[in-house]
Parts: sequence; structure tokens; C-alpha cells
Amino acid sequence: MSNMEAICPCHQINPQDAIDALAIEEANKSKPEAPVNPHYPVPSVPTLSIEEVAQTALDMSIKALENPYKFKKTIRRVAVIGTGPSGLASINALKEQGLEVRAFDRNDRVGGVWAFSETPSLKPEMPTRSLAPGPSKVSQVNELQEEEVELTEEVERSLLERHPPSACYKALFTTSPYSMNHYYGYHDKSSKQGYMMHYELQQYYNNYVKDMNIDSLIEFCTNVEHVYKTKDSDESDIWKLVLCKSERNGDRVKIKRWSESFDAVVYATEIHQNPKVPDFDSLKEFDTKWPDKSIHSKQYRRPETYKDLNVYMSYRGPHIHQSIVIRVFRSGIPKTTTILPMVKSFSNINGEVDGSITFSDGTVLSDIDKVIFCTGFTSDYSSLEKLTVETHDEYKQNGHESLEEPVTDGQFVQPIL
Repeated sequence: MSNMEAICPCHQINPQDAIDALAIEEANKSKPEAPVNPHYPVPSVPTLSIEEVAQTALDMSIKALENPYKFKKTIRRVAVIGTGPSGLASINALKEQGLEVRAFDRNDRVGGVWAFSETPSLKPEMPTRSLAPGPSKVSQVNELQEEEVELTEEVERSLLERHPPSACYKALFTTSPYSMNHYYGYHDKSSKQGYMMHYELQQYYNNYVKDMNIDSLIEFCTNVEHVYKTKDSDESDIWKLVLCKSERNGDRVKIKRWSESFDAVVYATEIHQNPKVPDFDSLKEFDTKWPDKSIHSKQYRRPETYKDLNVYMSYRGPHIHQSIVIRVFRSGIPKTTTILPMVKSFSNINGEVDGSITFSDGTVLSDIDKVIFCTGFTSDYSSLEKLTVETHDEYKQNGHESLEEPVTDGQFVQPIL
């Protein structure tokens, strides 16, 4: 764990709390009053003006610059993993500093979680067994490996596992206005005020890549399988990335594996990637009997799929520590929606798994056509292998009491120093 100094923190400046407060203020203006959930009342939230939010972000940035991280060696070549909002900003900032930059994204376009695909990701295990994937077991690659295979159903599934689509769905739009989403000093022809649909934000990122001339620095359809530290020929510390690129060509897929060396790595990805489904009582048996009845919200794409169906959407799980979820209502909850308390079990009141759902107040639903688990995500840092720790106590035992947790079990996103 002592060799983590060359991974650059890409999420240290995060005025998201202030931005969320602003979004709630802006979204609720002139909107119909949303029905109140008697089981989980929405608490009051402080609101800030746009000027106050901007000043908060500026103050945090200045504070971060007062005590910057200092690398032990001169940084010349940097890898950026992910080309979402954070990744693109990192690529351009590093390029402007005169560094050699190589960026990798497992999707075929920029945008990260905002990159829409009609094809949903694979259904996760229900319930999910662990908070996050364990360390990846990938062999080192010393020379270029290439192969071409037929695009069979098995290969198609493998590609979805390597390059899973994001959770972006057809009607997704931002929860904060354009004024809080654009890059500092950059406005393009697609820029608009107010909230943006995912395709508008996607176009903004596409234009940014083109106008900043960073498109040639990005390697798409490339999965970073392994990140580890080693020594170069003169015994200096370097970072190695094991990479795998999959390119479709009709009914064939060309797969290439290789490795590259870098002085530093920006890890700007893996947030909101792995669906999390809580271990509700009898859920496993319920899902085994009716595997097509349940999905995670990451698989959701369009409402037409659920027309005339009774759909149950689960927002909470049986956790001991429950965080408050602030809900932003733009147009109110439809009258066809019934708000219920926490799920007790995916069985009837007698404990029989017959397709019904029992809630903590004794209510039983027995005519459910579909279940959508809107129960969040865990972060995936499996490619970092030995650089991850399971608990903060384990981290302290390795002599790092003075630093924050670098990479955890996936429940939290922390700076990597």
C-alpha cells in the first residue's frame, strides 16, 4: 500500500452537495407539489444561489492547490482511465501541461455514464453476493497478443461483460442546470441553459473532445484489465497497464491484448458501474423461479417496455445504516403510483414464495408483473488488485494512519493518493 503515490486523485474537489441543493431549488420552482411519503418524509434542504455554489467550488479548488500532492519523480507520461466528465477534463488539463497522455475507455464513445446504448447491461446476480468485485486475476502481458473470433452468443456475452453499457436510459436528463455542468471557459454551439437531455450532454462532450483536439489521445473499446506498479530498466518506479481491445467487424471480433508503461495514472472511472441488489428475504428463490421478472435500474431503457404492467420499484434495502435519499420532483409522482414502506420479503405473509411481495407494514402485493431494483451501485476497482483494501482497519495496520482510505470495498469513493 505504500506505493500508491503515482495514482492521481481525480475526485478530490467535489462541491456536489452544494450543487444538489441548488438543483433541488431550481427543479422545484413552479412545479406541482409532490405527494409526501409518510414512511420516509423528505427533510428540509438548504438552498444556495448559483453564485454561492460557484464560489464554494472555487474556494475548494484554491484550498486544494495550497497543499498539492508532490510526486517522487518527474511525471512525463500519464494514463487516463475513463473518458467521462472527469476523464475528459483530466486529459485536456494534462495535455495543456505538456505531458504525454494516453486515455482508455471500454465504450466506443466518450461520456461515461452519459453514453446511451439501446443494449442494456447483463442482469446482475440477485441478490449481489459482495459489495464489489474482488481483485482481478489477470496475467501479465509482455508482448502483443492478437486473435480473431466468430461473434457467437458466448462471445457477445463476454463483450457485454468486458464493455458493459452505462445506466443511461432514453429519458435521462441532468439534475443540475447547464451552468453547473459545463467545463470552465468552454461553451459550444450545442450549449443551452437549464437542464440537458443525455444526448445534448453527449454532444457537448463530443464537441469538447474535437475542439480541444484530444480525440487522437483516446483508445476506445479498450478495457483496462490490470494496473500494477513495477520497475523499469533503471529501477525507477513505473505503472503498468494490461489492456484488452475488442473491435467488431461484421460477424467477427478482433481481440488485442498488450501492456503499456506510465509514470502516473488517473483513475477516472468505475463509479455507478456495478449494480447493487440488497439481500431481501426470499429474493434469491423469487428470482430463481421468475428470472425474467426482476431487473436492476441499470438495465432500464424506456418506459414503453412496461406499458399496462404492474411494476414495483424498490428504492431501499434492509440495511442497518440507512442514508437519507433526497428526491427531486420535476413533475410530481403519477397518480397511478402507490408509495409503500420497506420490503419485508419476496414471499407471502406465510413465507411462501408465490410471486407476491410482503412489506414491513403487512401489506402484500400479489399482482406484480415486473420488479425494478433502484438500489444503487458499488464502485469497481478490481483492476487495481493489490492496491485495494477491504477495511480502513486493514489500511491502518499497514502504517497509513495519516491518509484517508485509498480504495475501499466499493461502498465509498475516496481519493487515491
